[in-house]
Amino acid sequence: MTTCGTTAGPTPGPRRTRNALVLSTKAPFLEGGAETLARELVTSLRRGGLRADLIEIPFFPAPIEAVLSAIQLARLTDIGHTNFGPVDVVIGLKFPAYLVPHDNKVLWLLHQYRQMYELWNEPGIGFSSIASAEELQAAVHSADRQAIPEHRKVFALSGAVRERLRMYCGCDAEVLYPPIPDMGNYHAEQSANFFFFPSRITPLKRQALVVEALAKTRQSVCVRMAGEPDTEAELAHMTGRAESLGVCERLTIEGFISVPTKRDLYARCIGVVFPSRLEDYGFVAAEAMLSSKPVICCSDSGGVLELVVHGESGLVVEPTPEAIADALDCLWADRALARRLGAAGKERITALAPTWEVVTTRLLA
Repeated sequence: MTTCGTTAGPTPGPRRTRNALVLSTKAPFLEGGAETLARELVTSLRRGGLRADLIEIPFFPAPIEAVLSAIQLARLTDIGHTNFGPVDVVIGLKFPAYLVPHDNKVLWLLHQYRQMYELWNEPGIGFSSIASAEELQAAVHSADRQAIPEHRKVFALSGAVRERLRMYCGCDAEVLYPPIPDMGNYHAEQSANFFFFPSRITPLKRQALVVEALAKTRQSVCVRMAGEPDTEAELAHMTGRAESLGVCERLTIEGFISVPTKRDLYARCIGVVFPSRLEDYGFVAAEAMLSSKPVICCSDSGGVLELVVHGESGLVVEPTPEAIADALDCLWADRALARRLGAAGKERITALAPTWEVVTTRLLA
């Protein structure tokens, strides 16, 4: 007897979960916005149904000649296959991690090796005065020019990062701003009598400039700083200068603080002073704006200038003690202005900062 009809094929097995790796860099004992962003990106990818993990390549070039080994290590690293099958997509964030080869790479550039680019001549930070540095700089530039075009898509953390990439490497990128971690946990309270300056204590953040400004204020301005120093010498220099200028009673240096304490200080300050030079993005400014606080920054603050609009969400001044002192005096004396700028800042950052769902969708498209 013949039965008419079609014969069913084999039952398909379960669809394989896509594997994604986020590649970043880790310097010993340093923790900041980039490290938080990398972890939260992995979490977002997992929420989207991918099997995701973070690979952090150690990178602490001291002496700076170690950069040659770091480049070689990254280029020889094979991440194509795992115990859970092939890696389907790789998202690179920082040098030298984004040098790792893969057939399907996406770059979300947080920054390049800055001392070999825009910070090359920066006093106390750049490498231009080191005899062997030009050869090393050439190696870094060559590695970037080879590896960055290998990516299927290139995004930049900010317009400032995109412009550097265009200037130094001739590559273009789409700007993809980051989400702000725990956006809903920032709030504002009635202002107490202090400005807040949370940041790692290092020359590029320019805490010393704020100390100089305090000595030139006409009001009894107080500033609370929080953050660990890059070196004890940097901290000693700043505190010594504060003593010599007679502003110690109006300056508090908190050192390391917890995230809840940081949010509390954001909530209760008059405003946030953040004169950092050449920022990639400026999470401090974004967090201040989420807390409805005005930001005082400088005309050379880099990516911060994409967030803070002078006279609308903060004050943008020249990087001099006199100009910063005037801005501090202005907001100290006019709390109503500080509240107006802070409220506008919250509206602006809420509109600019995307959700993680938006970010991962763009990265994986």
